[in-house]
Amino acid sequence: MRTCPKCGFKIENDGAKFCKKCGSPLPTIISVVDNESIHTTEDDGISSNSQQSVIKSAQADEKSAEKVEDTAESRGKESESIDKQEEAQCKEANNFADVKYANGEDKESQDEVHQYTSEWLKENTNIHGWLSFFIFAIALGGLISAFSSVATYNAEDYAGSIWLGSIDVFLGFGLLAIAIYTIYAFCQRKPNAVFYGRLYVILVFVTNIISVIGSEDAGFSELNQAVRGIIWGTVWFFYLLLSNQVQEIIPKSFRKVNKIDWGILISVTVIPLICFTIGISTINSEVENREQLESEVREVPLADDERTDGKVIFTIPATFECQSEEVEPIADTKLTVFTLQNEAIGKCLLCSDYDNDTSYENFDEYWKNWEGEEDKNLQKTNINRGSKDVNGNKCVYKIVRYNVNGVYVYWRFHVLFDEDSGKCCIVSCYDRNESTDYVNEVLESIRFK
Repeated sequence: MRTCPKCGFKIENDGAKFCKKCGSPLPTIISVVDNESIHTTEDDGISSNSQQSVIKSAQADEKSAEKVEDTAESRGKESESIDKQEEAQCKEANNFADVKYANGEDKESQDEVHQYTSEWLKENTNIHGWLSFFIFAIALGGLISAFSSVATYNAEDYAGSIWLGSIDVFLGFGLLAIAIYTIYAFCQRKPNAVFYGRLYVILVFVTNIISVIGSEDAGFSELNQAVRGIIWGTVWFFYLLLSNQVQEIIPKSFRKVNKIDWGILISVTVIPLICFTIGISTINSEVENREQLESEVREVPLADDERTDGKVIFTIPATFECQSEEVEPIADTKLTVFTLQNEAIGKCLLCSDYDNDTSYENFDEYWKNWEGEEDKNLQKTNINRGSKDVNGNKCVYKIVRYNVNGVYVYWRFHVLFDEDSGKCCIVSCYDRNESTDYVNEVLESIRFK
């Protein structure tokens, strides 16, 4: 067994010429021959000349090993020189990148040198300042969007179309979900954090733009809120684009958008468009059906004391006069209102519409819209409220009594619903309670087809 003189590694093979560990040449083993044991007789077969040749061969091998060792040492020195040069070049490149960043130049060159990870960014960066306020703002905005989409939902605002109404609900909860993930992505330093932050503010911007364009009947407060949303979305979009803090928290070279992220973007865009298309087609189909039904009702032969507005047919009570006029309570929506009057008995207003919501909440909305401003200031007493069946249709009613300068006036308000056709007929009567038979006579004469 031998030991390498350079690294100290033990080598079992006595015939090895180089070290297995460091590659350095090993000295040749020279066998020492005792001069006394050498005989010059021909019987032994070994002469003095043979001894001299062995010694000369060993000396030559030793010189050759010394040359190889010198060559290996020179190569080692050259390798160390090259390593030092490369290290100096790396230091120079890093110093150059630091100088560029200190001078306000692009930081992407430094990002290329450093391979960022989420763990490293969490340990070496902190969320503060405007970015903290942005995270708070989208959390609050997401909650408000989801809550308001449900709390303020009214089918009448969408022409009775569930598909159109579902767009606001979907976007409301979609904004909440995106806000939650955006907060999580920034806190965990995910590569797609900035992508979802921009997606949130873009959705806020677009939805408010659409609300402004389609807000012909919106009040000042609704328009003011939409304009604030547009300004808010614009400011935060450019903040995410230009902020140095955002660049520090999520460096550009670290950012990455996956296929799932693009799929979510497409879903948020396509699903509302599909709902809108289905909703509009449903409304157009329903309008065509209503026009067909109205044309059929108008073609029905009427008696002398019968009247129709295309939706319902009714009979004028005896001793009552009838007049009609067209009103436009909503833009591009005309209603025919009939006035039945007998000065000795009372007055009755009648009109029809499309509505199959028979709930008391819906009935109360009709009540509020029909109650006059002057009547609200009068002293009133609730007489009766409930529902009854009229020719197989549900009729919801409410009766109150007003005190008008010492005279009692009764307001009898009825809404008759026909579930088959989706129509309703409103009958609003005023009298002094001297004769009420005319109310039931009008209600029982109403036909929806």
